[in-house]
Amino acid sequence: MMGKFAELAPGCVATPYLLLDIDDMKLLATQWSTSDEQMANQFIDGVGDIRIAKKLAVAIAALHCSDIDPEFNLEARECMIDIFPNLTEELNKMAKGEAEVSNRATKLAQEIGPDACSFLFAAATKSYRDKSIPCHADLHMFNILVESKPQLDLFSEENDDVFGSKGSFCICDWEMVMSGPLGLDMGRVYSIPVACILAHSISGNSGVSEGIIEWLDSYWNEYSTAMTELGKDEEFLCKSYQNAMAWLGWKLYAMSVHEWFIGFLPDCDIGTFKESLGVVGITLMCLGFGGHEEGLADDELLSVLVSCLMKTIADEVSVIESNRRGRPSLRRKSSILRQTNRRVSDAFVGISRASLTKAAADITLGDTV
Repeated sequence: MMGKFAELAPGCVATPYLLLDIDDMKLLATQWSTSDEQMANQFIDGVGDIRIAKKLAVAIAALHCSDIDPEFNLEARECMIDIFPNLTEELNKMAKGEAEVSNRATKLAQEIGPDACSFLFAAATKSYRDKSIPCHADLHMFNILVESKPQLDLFSEENDDVFGSKGSFCICDWEMVMSGPLGLDMGRVYSIPVACILAHSISGNSGVSEGIIEWLDSYWNEYSTAMTELGKDEEFLCKSYQNAMAWLGWKLYAMSVHEWFIGFLPDCDIGTFKESLGVVGITLMCLGFGGHEEGLADDELLSVLVSCLMKTIADEVSVIESNRRGRPSLRRKSSILRQTNRRVSDAFVGISRASLTKAAADITLGDTV
């Protein structure tokens, strides 16, 4: 699939050269990519490169309109579905008042009730087994590489919007690619930017939200335009956007349960962050998997869906701002991953934010000696 995508979107994936079986593992050798920084670093800093939003959207539209064997990579699909029962159990504990922590997310789960919570994951399982379009299926911002930020010194608000000169990117980690549901990839694309909006707001830097929202809007506008030009209609786009809300919600909720990526995102109170991820995640799963208003034309429905997503984010930011009123803002910092020249893929095991921070301090001390 990487080879096919290299033809569909030249320069947006490292050309694969060799794939070897080594015991129960595989070794993949690819072309070297000049894009070598994870794009998540941009949103951790508080701003994303709009050029990449547009180029990425066009490239993914091409992928979604290509051909793939519906039975391709079934093992990867079932591997992901295997984690659904654990997430269902955790949500049901919240709904029954059995969770260890009581917060706004648990109260929301109690309001919708155990039956509705179980329905959400039944719907998610059914959706994940859908075979509508070719999907990357793991298209989050840590799996997209971009040009390194020219400023390698510590974060400076005057330089936070400076990016590489070409606006190039490279999509990696294709092991989950499959024939899958509409909206899955978009939900993954949105997950880290939305999580960063929440984290920045919790630390008192909600002013970055507008720029990140602009990035999300640019992605959708370019994607929907490209898909229309490739022959998809408004009904297809409505279903894609609604599913994207659902899968964005799923990802944010899963992040709140398993703390995926949280140690590498903007500094903030972790308990409050997990609470916000849970609230937004559950809300979006309900909106995405729970149906929509009847009697609306497709263009009207699409407008309602877009408004619902943006209102959900805005409402949570408003709650966060209200709860932290009067408290000083934390100083924004550059991505700790950039400072330590690490990526999540080689930093996840045994390396926490604390150890990364120490590594960054050691680098700073070493530079001054």
